[in-house]
Amino acid sequence: MPAPQAPKPGYTVENGVLTSATYAGVAGRDYAVYDMISREATAKSNYITFDADWKINDSLKSSAPGWEPPKVRARRSASSSPK
Repeated sequence: MPAPQAPKPGYTVENGVLTSATYAGVAGRDYAVYDMISREATAKSNYITFDADWKINDSLKSSAPGWEPPKVRARRSASSSPK
């Protein structure tokens, strides 16, 4: 295991914590940055899916309070083709 590497002159320490430093790289040595900050995170998701075939007509009834189904209107075709 290689010897520990010291920072270049001009580094700062505040309350016993190294707060700023510059290191000179050494050829042939691998480097990595390890972030020791603890971050709390939570996630929550909810979903509901429906898969249905609907045949809506005037007899459709609502079972959810406050919800009314859309009005169903018959449409006539504007086609002028003979029958």
